[in-house]
This record gives sequence, C-alpha cells and structure tokens, in this order.
Amino acid sequence: MKGKIFLALLVLATGVIALLAWAVQPPPPKQYPTPNGYDTYVLAAQTMLPLPVDYDTMDKERLSEFINASSDVFDLVSRADSQECVVPVDVIGKSDEMFDTAGELRSLARLWTMRARLETLEGRHDEAGEILLDLWMICDRSCNGGLLIHHLVSIAGKQVAVTGLTGLDQQMSEAVRSKVATTIGAKNRNTPPKEDLFDTIMALEKRVNRRELGLFGSLLVNASDSTMPAKQQFFQSFDRLRKLEETLIKQLQTKLVPDSLAE
Repeated sequence: MKGKIFLALLVLATGVIALLAWAVQPPPPKQYPTPNGYDTYVLAAQTMLPLPVDYDTMDKERLSEFINASSDVFDLVSRADSQECVVPVDVIGKSDEMFDTAGELRSLARLWTMRARLETLEGRHDEAGEILLDLWMICDRSCNGGLLIHHLVSIAGKQVAVTGLTGLDQQMSEAVRSKVATTIGAKNRNTPPKEDLFDTIMALEKRVNRRELGLFGSLLVNASDSTMPAKQQFFQSFDRLRKLEETLIKQLQTKLVPDSLAE
C-alpha cells in the first residue's frame, strides 16, 4: 500500500515538474512580415540628421536646405509605406529598447511638419495637406500590433497632423479636403472600440512581461501593477484625438457643400 502511494506521489510530482517546466517557457515568438514596414520606419528615423533646436521656427531657406538633405529618409519612408507594418514586440528586444524605437518615430513626425510648413510658406497648401495626411497614415500604421507606448506616440503624432490640417482647411482644394475627410473617416470606422483596443494592448504587455521576467515574475508584476492609470491615460488621449478628428472631418465636409446649398 505504501509503495502504491509513493508511486502515485512520484507520478504526481513528475507531472507537476513537467507542467512547471512547460509553463515557465516564454510563448513562442510571433511571425512578422519580412520586410517589415515598422523596421523601415525606425531605420528612416535613425537615418535622419539631428533636428535643429528651432526646427519649428526655421525660415524658408533653412527649411529647404534641411529637407533637401533628408532625401534618404523620404525614400525609406516611401518604401515602408508599401510594406506590411507590425510592431515586432517579440523580437525587438527589451522594453527599454521598445521605448527608444517608439521615441525615434517622433522625429519623423517633426520632419513631416517641417515639410508641411515649407510647402505652406511657399503657397503650396494642397501639398502641405497631403504631407500632413501622410503623417497621419504613418502614425496609424506604426502602432499596429504595438504596446501602449507605440499607441500613445501614434496618437500624439496624429494630433499634430490633425491640428495642422485644421489650420490648412480654408487653403486646401476641394479634392484634397475630400481625400483627407474620406481617408481619416474610413480608417476610424474600421478601428476597434477603445475598450477592445486597450484589452489587446494589455494582452501584449503581459506577453512581453512574461518573456522578460518569466512566468512567476510576470504574474507578480501583473498582479501588483494596476492597469487603471494606463487605461485612463489611453482613453483620455484616444478621446481627445477622436474629438479633434471628428471636428476636422465635419469642418472639411461642410466646406465641400456649395454655398447655395449650405444656406
């Protein structure tokens, strides 16, 4: 009888050990597109010349000189625009590296605003609008499959683009106004509700924690670290951007109505 109990305990212990050995293994890495547009966007940002401190107030001559020297960056971004884009959270490295690469994309947003400003100074308002819409699209693509930091950087970049487009509204042609309103409106209609999007982001955050900290370490972090502050920050940023976008689209669409019909 004792022998049977010992054997049963041994089998149970072996099963528990095997289960723990399986559980502590990080989840297998996801397959990412090759080439990946996200990597190309990051490479473009890393290729940039250092931005001048006064990049947002430079005169037309200096703007033109800087932008002409950035042709390699524009070529890389054009290449990335044609590639499938997914943030490679399983292979990008540790969390601090993800923060670094996400931060580098802010530089692209600043360069695009410099391009739009130069076009505006030279009276090419449609071209400026196209550049800001392109910035909005880059931000939209570059957070696909990303963590909270990628989505917050994306939202910040979109806000810059939308604010610029709102200021250009009266100067853009009907064709460009229609393109902006249609593109942003269609993309937003296909965006999941913010609650579902946040849940997806948090699932990825937990996946990264498990990869870096192991099963038990990630359980401790996930149990002790409340998601409420992150959720509040994300919802506030999401709602602020969506309100700006809805105001812009309404403004653009109003301009598309002939004056005789609007009265």
